[in-house]
Amino acid sequence: MAGRKIRIPLSYKMYRHIKKQSLEQDKFIRDVINPLIENMSLDKIQIPKDDAWPDSTRNLVTVALTEKAQECLLLIQQKYPLSTTRAAYVVVYTHYKDYIHSSGE
Repeated sequence: MAGRKIRIPLSYKMYRHIKKQSLEQDKFIRDVINPLIENMSLDKIQIPKDDAWPDSTRNLVTVALTEKAQECLLLIQQKYPLSTTRAAYVVVYTHYKDYIHSSGE
């Protein structure tokens, strides 16, 4: 018996919740993080105006992306789930690491 994996089936409600969360994270990365890479400028990001983004999220992202890169990372870390935060951190840090390190001086 030792070493045998026990698979616990997810309820349909839990499955839908996880699926929805995953889609929201994908949307965040596609609509916010990917343009950040392409534009390489925090000032040029266009925040999506569609109804899929709640006002509070859109406002927070707008604030995050018009501030310095380090402040952007902090806001993203506070607001979004771990997997999205990790993706955002890697992307923002990779492209703005020189700026982040020099801004502390």
